[in-house]
Amino acid sequence: MTSTSLYRMTVAAAATALALAGGPGAWAQTGSSGGASGAAGTTGSAGTTGTGATGSTGSTGSAGAMGSTGTTGSTGSTGSASSTTGSTGSGTAAAGSSNTRSGTQAGAASQLDRGDRQMIEDLAQANMAEVDAGKMALEKAQSAEVKKFAQHMIDDHTKALGEVQALATAKNVKLPDGPGPVAKTKATALKAMSGNLFDKEYAKRAGVGDHESTVKLLQKIQKNAKDSDLKALAGKMLPTVEHHLDMARQMAPSTSSAKS
Repeated sequence: MTSTSLYRMTVAAAATALALAGGPGAWAQTGSSGGASGAAGTTGSAGTTGTGATGSTGSTGSAGAMGSTGTTGSTGSTGSASSTTGSTGSGTAAAGSSNTRSGTQAGAASQLDRGDRQMIEDLAQANMAEVDAGKMALEKAQSAEVKKFAQHMIDDHTKALGEVQALATAKNVKLPDGPGPVAKTKATALKAMSGNLFDKEYAKRAGVGDHESTVKLLQKIQKNAKDSDLKALAGKMLPTVEHHLDMARQMAPSTSSAKS
Protein backbone atom coordinates (compact mmCIF):
# COMPACT_ATOMS: atom_id res chain seq x y z
CA MET A 1 0.00 0.00 0.00
CA THR A 2 1.27 3.34 -0.90
CA SER A 3 1.55 6.31 1.43
CA THR A 4 -1.08 8.11 -0.53
CA SER A 5 -3.60 5.38 -0.03
CA LEU A 6 -2.86 5.28 3.70
CA TYR A 7 -3.49 9.02 4.05
CA ARG A 8 -6.82 8.78 2.29
CA MET A 9 -7.92 5.96 4.57
CA THR A 10 -7.00 7.97 7.63
CA VAL A 11 -8.98 11.02 6.51
CA ALA A 12 -11.98 8.85 5.68
CA ALA A 13 -11.87 7.23 9.15
CA ALA A 14 -11.78 10.64 10.81
CA ALA A 15 -14.71 11.88 8.81
CA THR A 16 -16.69 8.80 9.71
CA ALA A 17 -15.96 9.35 13.43
CA LEU A 18 -17.07 12.96 13.23
CA ALA A 19 -20.27 12.00 11.49
CA LEU A 20 -21.09 9.46 14.18
CA ALA A 21 -20.43 12.01 16.96
CA GLY A 22 -22.80 14.59 15.40
CA GLY A 23 -20.07 16.73 14.01
CA PRO A 24 -19.39 20.41 14.66
CA GLY A 25 -23.08 21.30 13.96
CA ALA A 26 -24.21 19.19 16.90
CA TRP A 27 -21.99 21.17 19.28
CA ALA A 28 -23.35 24.35 17.79
CA GLN A 29 -26.88 23.16 18.43
CA THR A 30 -26.02 22.36 21.99
CA GLY A 31 -24.69 25.88 22.40
CA SER A 32 -27.98 27.26 21.12
CA SER A 33 -29.87 25.24 23.69
CA GLY A 34 -27.68 26.76 26.34
CA GLY A 35 -28.58 30.15 25.00
CA ALA A 36 -32.20 29.21 25.23
CA SER A 37 -31.68 28.28 28.80
CA GLY A 38 -30.20 31.72 29.35
CA ALA A 39 -33.31 33.22 27.86
CA ALA A 40 -35.37 31.18 30.23
CA GLY A 41 -33.38 32.74 33.05
CA THR A 42 -34.45 36.14 31.81
CA THR A 43 -38.05 35.03 31.98
CA GLY A 44 -37.48 34.09 35.60
CA SER A 45 -36.44 37.64 36.48
CA ALA A 46 -39.60 38.86 34.82
CA GLY A 47 -41.45 36.65 37.25
CA THR A 48 -39.74 38.51 40.09
CA THR A 49 -40.96 41.78 38.66
CA GLY A 50 -44.48 40.41 38.67
CA THR A 51 -44.17 39.61 42.35
CA GLY A 52 -42.99 43.15 43.07
CA ALA A 53 -46.02 44.58 41.29
CA THR A 54 -48.29 42.42 43.36
CA GLY A 55 -46.64 43.76 46.51
CA SER A 56 -47.19 47.37 45.53
CA THR A 57 -50.82 46.56 44.87
CA GLY A 58 -51.01 45.48 48.46
CA SER A 59 -50.16 49.04 49.50
CA THR A 60 -53.51 50.01 48.07
CA GLY A 61 -54.87 48.39 51.18
CA SER A 62 -53.66 51.51 53.03
CA ALA A 63 -56.70 53.14 51.54
CA GLY A 64 -58.46 51.30 54.29
CA ALA A 65 -57.16 54.08 56.53
CA MET A 66 -59.95 56.08 54.99
CA GLY A 67 -62.09 54.24 57.44
CA SER A 68 -60.74 56.60 60.09
CA THR A 69 -63.03 59.14 58.52
CA GLY A 70 -65.61 57.30 60.49
CA THR A 71 -64.50 59.43 63.44
CA THR A 72 -66.60 62.12 61.81
CA GLY A 73 -69.38 60.16 63.38
CA SER A 74 -68.43 61.97 66.58
CA THR A 75 -70.28 64.89 65.05
CA GLY A 76 -73.26 62.99 66.29
CA SER A 77 -72.35 64.33 69.71
CA THR A 78 -73.39 67.71 68.36
CA GLY A 79 -76.80 66.24 68.02
CA SER A 80 -76.63 65.28 71.67
CA ALA A 81 -75.64 68.82 72.57
CA SER A 82 -78.59 70.14 70.64
CA SER A 83 -80.78 67.72 72.47
CA THR A 84 -79.39 68.92 75.77
CA THR A 85 -79.89 72.49 74.73
CA GLY A 86 -83.40 71.61 73.77
CA SER A 87 -83.96 70.13 77.20
CA THR A 88 -82.58 73.25 78.81
CA GLY A 89 -84.87 75.37 76.71
CA SER A 90 -87.78 73.21 77.73
CA GLY A 91 -86.81 73.58 81.36
CA THR A 92 -86.55 77.33 81.00
CA ALA A 93 -89.90 77.48 79.29
CA ALA A 94 -91.41 75.36 82.04
CA ALA A 95 -89.91 77.61 84.73
CA GLY A 96 -91.15 80.70 82.91
CA SER A 97 -94.59 79.16 82.61
CA SER A 98 -94.58 78.33 86.30
CA ASN A 99 -93.51 81.86 87.26
CA THR A 100 -96.16 83.33 84.99
CA ARG A 101 -98.84 81.19 86.57
CA SER A 102 -97.67 82.11 90.07
CA GLY A 103 -97.56 85.82 89.20
CA THR A 104 -100.99 85.65 87.61
CA GLN A 105 -102.46 83.84 90.58
CA ALA A 106 -100.88 86.29 93.03
CA GLY A 107 -102.10 89.25 90.97
CA ALA A 108 -105.60 87.83 90.75
CA ALA A 109 -105.69 87.12 94.48
CA SER A 110 -104.66 90.68 95.43
CA GLN A 111 -106.50 92.65 92.72
CA LEU A 112 -108.73 95.41 94.13
CA ASP A 113 -111.89 96.83 92.65
CA ARG A 114 -111.30 100.20 90.94
CA GLY A 115 -113.36 102.01 93.55
CA ASP A 116 -111.44 100.33 96.37
CA ARG A 117 -108.13 101.29 94.75
CA GLN A 118 -109.21 104.94 94.63
CA MET A 119 -110.32 104.91 98.26
CA ILE A 120 -107.05 103.41 99.52
CA GLU A 121 -105.11 106.03 97.54
CA ASP A 122 -107.26 108.83 99.01
CA LEU A 123 -106.74 107.46 102.51
CA ALA A 124 -102.96 107.39 102.03
CA GLN A 125 -102.92 111.00 100.80
CA ALA A 126 -105.08 112.16 103.72
CA ASN A 127 -102.52 110.76 106.17
CA MET A 128 -99.61 112.24 104.21
CA ALA A 129 -101.24 115.68 104.34
CA GLU A 130 -101.72 115.51 108.13
CA VAL A 131 -98.08 114.51 108.68
CA ASP A 132 -96.77 117.32 106.45
CA ALA A 133 -99.03 119.94 108.07
CA GLY A 134 -97.99 118.80 111.54
CA LYS A 135 -94.29 119.19 110.69
CA MET A 136 -94.93 122.70 109.39
CA ALA A 137 -96.82 123.60 112.59
CA LEU A 138 -93.90 122.43 114.76
CA GLU A 139 -91.73 125.00 112.98
CA LYS A 140 -94.15 127.94 112.60
CA ALA A 141 -96.75 127.73 115.41
CA GLN A 142 -96.58 130.12 118.39
CA SER A 143 -99.01 128.33 120.67
CA ALA A 144 -97.71 125.44 122.78
CA GLU A 145 -101.16 123.85 122.47
CA VAL A 146 -100.95 123.94 118.68
CA LYS A 147 -97.44 122.48 118.73
CA LYS A 148 -98.57 119.68 121.04
CA PHE A 149 -101.50 118.90 118.75
CA ALA A 150 -99.19 118.96 115.72
CA GLN A 151 -96.85 116.41 117.30
CA HIS A 152 -99.83 114.19 118.12
CA MET A 153 -100.91 114.36 114.47
CA ILE A 154 -97.43 113.46 113.24
CA ASP A 155 -97.23 110.40 115.48
CA ASP A 156 -100.73 109.01 114.86
CA HIS A 157 -100.91 109.69 111.13
CA THR A 158 -97.40 108.34 110.50
CA LYS A 159 -98.50 105.08 112.10
CA ALA A 160 -101.77 105.08 110.13
CA LEU A 161 -99.91 105.77 106.88
CA GLY A 162 -97.66 102.76 107.51
CA GLU A 163 -100.73 100.54 107.87
CA VAL A 164 -102.23 101.90 104.64
CA GLN A 165 -98.96 101.31 102.79
CA ALA A 166 -98.74 97.73 104.08
CA LEU A 167 -102.28 97.02 102.86
CA ALA A 168 -101.56 98.62 99.49
CA THR A 169 -98.49 96.44 99.05
CA ALA A 170 -100.50 93.33 99.91
CA LYS A 171 -103.19 94.33 97.42
CA ASN A 172 -100.70 95.24 94.66
CA VAL A 173 -101.65 98.94 94.69
CA LYS A 174 -99.07 101.64 93.95
CA LEU A 175 -99.74 104.66 96.14
CA PRO A 176 -99.11 108.33 95.24
CA ASP A 177 -95.83 109.87 96.37
CA GLY A 178 -97.43 112.73 98.28
CA PRO A 179 -100.63 114.58 99.20
CA GLY A 180 -103.24 115.48 96.59
CA PRO A 181 -103.44 118.87 94.81
CA VAL A 182 -106.02 120.33 97.23
CA ALA A 183 -103.83 119.53 100.25
CA LYS A 184 -100.80 121.02 98.50
CA THR A 185 -102.69 124.23 97.84
CA LYS A 186 -103.63 124.50 101.53
CA ALA A 187 -100.04 123.80 102.55
CA THR A 188 -98.75 126.58 100.27
CA ALA A 189 -101.19 129.05 101.82
CA LEU A 190 -100.28 128.04 105.40
CA LYS A 191 -96.60 128.34 104.67
CA ALA A 192 -97.07 132.02 103.79
CA MET A 193 -98.63 132.73 107.22
CA SER A 194 -97.00 133.30 110.58
CA GLY A 195 -97.79 134.03 114.24
CA ASN A 196 -101.36 133.76 115.52
CA LEU A 197 -102.73 133.73 111.98
CA PHE A 198 -100.86 130.56 111.27
CA ASP A 199 -102.07 128.91 114.50
CA LYS A 200 -105.66 129.91 113.75
CA GLU A 201 -105.63 128.68 110.14
CA TYR A 202 -103.76 125.49 110.97
CA ALA A 203 -106.35 124.60 113.63
CA LYS A 204 -109.18 125.48 111.24
CA ARG A 205 -107.85 123.86 108.06
CA ALA A 206 -105.61 120.97 109.08
CA GLY A 207 -107.22 120.41 112.47
CA VAL A 208 -110.96 120.66 111.80
CA GLY A 209 -111.43 120.76 108.03
CA ASP A 210 -109.07 117.94 107.05
CA HIS A 211 -110.22 115.62 109.85
CA GLU A 212 -113.86 116.15 108.91
CA SER A 213 -112.97 115.07 105.36
CA THR A 214 -111.05 112.03 106.63
CA VAL A 215 -113.93 110.92 108.87
CA LYS A 216 -116.25 111.05 105.84
CA LEU A 217 -113.76 109.07 103.75
CA LEU A 218 -113.44 106.35 106.40
CA GLN A 219 -117.21 106.08 106.71
CA LYS A 220 -117.49 105.82 102.93
CA ILE A 221 -114.93 103.01 102.89
CA GLN A 222 -116.83 101.13 105.59
CA LYS A 223 -120.02 101.41 103.60
CA ASN A 224 -118.90 100.97 99.99
CA ALA A 225 -115.61 99.07 99.93
CA LYS A 226 -115.76 95.54 98.53
CA ASP A 227 -112.47 94.41 100.04
CA SER A 228 -112.88 93.15 103.60
CA ASP A 229 -109.30 94.09 104.60
CA LEU A 230 -109.81 97.68 103.47
CA LYS A 231 -113.08 97.87 105.40
CA ALA A 232 -111.40 96.50 108.51
CA LEU A 233 -108.60 99.09 108.30
CA ALA A 234 -111.12 101.92 107.94
CA GLY A 235 -113.01 100.68 110.98
CA LYS A 236 -109.78 100.59 112.98
CA MET A 237 -108.77 104.14 112.03
CA LEU A 238 -112.14 105.87 112.39
CA PRO A 239 -112.18 106.24 116.22
CA THR A 240 -108.70 107.77 116.23
CA VAL A 241 -109.56 110.31 113.52
CA GLU A 242 -112.82 111.22 115.28
CA HIS A 243 -110.79 111.87 118.43
CA HIS A 244 -108.45 114.14 116.44
CA LEU A 245 -111.46 116.06 115.18
CA ASP A 246 -112.70 116.61 118.71
CA MET A 247 -109.28 117.85 119.79
CA ALA A 248 -109.11 120.27 116.85
CA ARG A 249 -112.57 121.68 117.56
CA GLN A 250 -111.63 122.35 121.18
CA MET A 251 -108.38 124.02 120.12
CA ALA A 252 -109.90 126.25 117.43
CA PRO A 253 -111.62 128.85 119.74
CA SER A 254 -108.46 129.45 121.73
CA THR A 255 -106.48 130.17 118.58
CA SER A 256 -109.21 132.49 117.29
CA SER A 257 -109.21 134.61 120.49
CA ALA A 258 -105.44 134.84 120.71
CA LYS A 259 -103.73 137.99 119.50
CA SER A 260 -100.84 137.96 117.07
